[in-house]
Amino acid sequence: MEHCSAIIEVLLYLSVSLQISSADRHTLQYLYTALRPAINLPEFIAVGLMDGEQFVYYDSNITKMIPKTKWIQKIEADVADYWDIQTGKQLHEQDIFKFKLNAVMQLWSLNQTEVPPTASVFQKHSSPEVVCHATGFFPKTVMITWQKDGEDVHEDVDLRDVTQPGWKLPEEKHSDSLS
Repeated sequence: MEHCSAIIEVLLYLSVSLQISSADRHTLQYLYTALRPAINLPEFIAVGLMDGEQFVYYDSNITKMIPKTKWIQKIEADVADYWDIQTGKQLHEQDIFKFKLNAVMQLWSLNQTEVPPTASVFQKHSSPEVVCHATGFFPKTVMITWQKDGEDVHEDVDLRDVTQPGWKLPEEKHSDSLS
């Protein structure tokens, strides 16, 4: 009976300890970033965040998990090869991430089409002028031609760039549109 009482006492202590330790909520996040190969830039970066504060860093150039806070650095005193194990895990995560990213990129490229976009114009009114306003192309290089019965028409066609105030694309001062 004394043995049973000791077990209950330990379980009671553990349940109280668990309640006390779980009273605070924390968030643990790992952010992974992949970059195209470039000079002096890693292809893969992993950052660990605890409650929004960075506590570990890894990238494919240094291939080593780096502790960034004092509290995480203390773990090595308890587990001698902790950082070697964490580095191995990140190398594995890097391989998985690269594999999944390649799979997604292949799926994405399957959705790409080589067929140029086309539009047909039907006039309801007998106006001599027909206007086509093409916008939203990025990159902005786009070839627009007027065709009649499958043949390019160049006579009486006015192609011009129109700058719209306030339109901005990345690294561009203005957007081009043709009308």
